[in-house]
Amino acid sequence: MKVLTGVGAVIEGATHADRLTGVVHGHDWVVTAWHECKDENDAVVLRSNLELLCKGFDHKPLPPELTRAEDLAVAIMRLSPPSCVEVEISRAGRLYARVTA
Repeated sequence: MKVLTGVGAVIEGATHADRLTGVVHGHDWVVTAWHECKDENDAVVLRSNLELLCKGFDHKPLPPELTRAEDLAVAIMRLSPPSCVEVEISRAGRLYARVTA
């Protein structure tokens, strides 16, 4: 059995240009990172780390390579501690992305 600890944060008002129309617009993204549950993993610390990471995207234009939720999830997973095995991202409009290790 695999036991995971989930922590969440929100990226607020990150903007990007639509790939098809070029129209610049923004989204709030709800991010959930799942970590292998280990004795040294403290959920409060993991959440604080994720919140700090997500704040780096708040109210800023996303680079062209991160305009898709899937790409943003991959970037967040790469910047997360090694215990992170999955990242989920969702936004209004019921759009979701999930990346697993």
